[in-house]
Amino acid sequence: MCFARSATSVSRRRRNLSPSSLPKVAAVLDLNKSTERDTQDFLRRACSGRWPMWRLFGMRRQEQKLYVAVEWVRIVRAERYSVVELALDRLALCWRDYPTVAAARAALAACEQRTSSELMAGEG
Repeated sequence: MCFARSATSVSRRRRNLSPSSLPKVAAVLDLNKSTERDTQDFLRRACSGRWPMWRLFGMRRQEQKLYVAVEWVRIVRAERYSVVELALDRLALCWRDYPTVAAARAALAACEQRTSSELMAGEG
């Protein structure tokens, strides 16, 4: 029996990653803390694998909360987009629904600005 090499070959060249093409860090978690490690594990399972629950569009950390803008991909819902708040000091989450991904991203940005302005007001 003889096997011929396929006419189409797959290139295994390494892609050069310039600093501009590297992904931007959205949030930093301390994986030495068990709740932050559990949150990171949950987020990885929710957004990857064969049947992910969410498609992630954005992420922000504010003190002991992690805010993520997501699309629900496995659940039939009227409003498919949400901003999910994941607690980093305990195992808890809650979310608010939005009609479009643009609205969810805007809410995520507004959440960051609101929290930053509250911190600024507390310093004075």
